[in-house]
Amino acid sequence: MRLARHNAARNGVAVDCRRGSLFEPWPGERFDMIVDDVAGVSEPVARASGWYPPGVPSDAGQDGTRWILAVLERAPTFLAPGGRLLFPVLTLSRESAVLERARARFAAVEQVEEQWYPLGEELLAHGAEIEALAAAGSVRLERRGSRWCWATRVFVAYR
Repeated sequence: MRLARHNAARNGVAVDCRRGSLFEPWPGERFDMIVDDVAGVSEPVARASGWYPPGVPSDAGQDGTRWILAVLERAPTFLAPGGRLLFPVLTLSRESAVLERARARFAAVEQVEEQWYPLGEELLAHGAEIEALAAAGSVRLERRGSRWCWATRVFVAYR
């Protein structure tokens, strides 16, 4: 929170920083827009990628959906009428479960961005484990040219 306050002051932006789990610090509040960026990567991928330091779990579960499903479940009650939730979905998680929940909880869900990335050497070194996750539907990779790739897709959900 100290860093968030520092960055806000440096950029002349007013912020209200609160500590807590997901929506816990905001009881009774309503927002026009919520921007989500919770951990949304399959835990085995998070471990193999090196994106999280040793001992710091993404804690998003085997299929990477634990936190985003909780956000999608609760966000509508924190949005003002006509409010929007902006959220990323990585193919390194079970996309279908995330989008199914979003479509069940919101009036409309629209993809607004997509970016593909080559699978890094650190993940290629764990090929068998990644292939098993893909076979189980926990992640999705695409062959693009000679490389395996994963994507981040950004969606907006309307209340």
